[in-house]
Amino acid sequence: MNKFLVLTCILFFSTLSSAYEIVIDSSLSEERVEHIDDMLGKSVVVLNGLMWQDNKDAKTITRDWQDAKKYCSNLTFGGYDDWYLPSLEELYSIVDKSRTHKIKKEFKNTTPNNYWSSSVLNNHAGYVFFSHGGVGYNDKSTVDYIRCVRAVQ
Repeated sequence: MNKFLVLTCILFFSTLSSAYEIVIDSSLSEERVEHIDDMLGKSVVVLNGLMWQDNKDAKTITRDWQDAKKYCSNLTFGGYDDWYLPSLEELYSIVDKSRTHKIKKEFKNTTPNNYWSSSVLNNHAGYVFFSHGGVGYNDKSTVDYIRCVRAVQ
């Protein structure tokens, strides 16, 4: 039996089209996973009550910690404007150490580098390093990648 159930619905509005892909990982008994692509190629992943940014910006945009927080709080994406920089615990929840790039398979736009969290320890900010799935703390002036998140209502 295939572990994934993939449903694709294509909706046409005038001359524009939108494609929505819902991915449900049946091996995750307590997790609901949805992956939605809109007509602009933007995408999100919904996992454990959190909606994660998963567009090309998630693998290309880098900022220092203060600007990473601003980037997320100013982000309007997928029809939502309540994005924020995830806590270290939230960011670590998408690690999958069984994979080459240590991020869950639902994410399409990834790079095996450091991603900022909002968590702070001794004036340093936490990050997850998706090359090996570890965590650490950098000086806030360091430039790292950003993946914003929002709570699903």
